[in-house]
Amino acid sequence: MRWITHIALAFFTVKVVEIAFLVDLLDSYTAYAVVSAFAVLPDLDIYFKRWIGHRTYTHTLYGSVIASAFLIPS
Repeated sequence: MRWITHIALAFFTVKVVEIAFLVDLLDSYTAYAVVSAFAVLPDLDIYFKRWIGHRTYTHTLYGSVIASAFLIPS
């Protein structure tokens, strides 16, 4: 996927969760920036191609869950 598709899919997923649980997750511009940054995070593996291949570990469900763990407020 291209970077814009990553962002579009992330916003779609957030909106589905918002509708399903009747919550407002994207209530500020900062939230949009954070979702966009985390959406393109899997494609940053091209800079580490020597150690991990492109679209391997970072493009899995496990990778997104681990990255999202940093977003959970304590």
